[in-house]
Amino acid sequence: ETLSLAKPDVICRASEHIQEIIEFIKTLEKKGYTYVGENGNIYYDTQKFDGYGQLSKQNREDLKIGARVEEDVNKKNPTDFVLWFVSSKFKNQILQWDSPWGVGYPGWHIECSAMSIKYLGDQIDIHCGGIDHIPIHHENEIAQNNACMGHQVVNNWLHTEFLQIKDGKMSKSAGNFITLNTLIEKGYKPEYYKYFTLTSHYKTPLVFSYENLDNAKNTYENLINKVKLWKKNNNSSNSNVEKLNEYTEQFNNCLFDDFNTPKALSILWDVVKSDLSENDKLSFIKHIDSIFGLFIEKNCLENKNIPTEILELAEQRKQARINKNWSLSDSLRDKIIEKGFNIKDNPNNEYEIE
Repeated sequence: ETLSLAKPDVICRASEHIQEIIEFIKTLEKKGYTYVGENGNIYYDTQKFDGYGQLSKQNREDLKIGARVEEDVNKKNPTDFVLWFVSSKFKNQILQWDSPWGVGYPGWHIECSAMSIKYLGDQIDIHCGGIDHIPIHHENEIAQNNACMGHQVVNNWLHTEFLQIKDGKMSKSAGNFITLNTLIEKGYKPEYYKYFTLTSHYKTPLVFSYENLDNAKNTYENLINKVKLWKKNNNSSNSNVEKLNEYTEQFNNCLFDDFNTPKALSILWDVVKSDLSENDKLSFIKHIDSIFGLFIEKNCLENKNIPTEILELAEQRKQARINKNWSLSDSLRDKIIEKGFNIKDNPNNEYEIE
């Protein structure tokens, strides 16, 4: 809600779907894809699944056992994985359930298969995840799903790159994990962070720094200032529906093209700088905000809005700077300061009013 993200229709827990998980494993067992290890655990035999390794494009011999777990000597093959633990790898395991194979609990991979197929069916258009899930977790999901259902279950896989900081990947174990609340406590609006994430394609590593976040903040506030001016002017002259529809189609096509959000944002700024009427621009902004959820309307209605007079002076000063009319630019800055506001210049003749 803080980031204006659509809430999932179903939020499910593995602990509430033990019976579905058991039935899924029983189907795999009947089809001959499982075996019992000497420790009593039920394993998936990856040698029985011909397509294992296709997602990660690795040979079976090249696939790693997993960086976070010790090698399991009970496996027939290094890539095999546990469907049901009878012999727990954790001391004093609390969550355990009865099953046909003994008291225990499900493996990690089988939980995802059982719950996703229950709620989404056996034909799933898009499955998302981080790139670290490709070589093991998602390979294992494919092996389970396709073997159980007898056909390909997932049509498209979308994997996001890591969010990084300058020293590498952000993680709790490294002690460099930053939460949304951390940013809010530092005075950043959630929409600044959301805009920041949209500036990078999901397949590209995103490097977080407060400098980069400040750049996103400045760009976002510049957009808000422009929208405020358009709403105040309410200029509907020279409406060009054909050109507006053309821009809207370009924007939509960017998202249809593998969610190319950076390109979509570039179309947004093309519209801002275009000769479309201000009301046409507002229509376009409303469309993109219905998709991105950037709180543009909300931020234009806040009580602490910068007065329209100040915004108009700032726009006049921006034009003076573009025209290299430095004396007029300085004069307009002085007028802004006299009225109790300060203006900070940013790259590309943009600005921030405080």
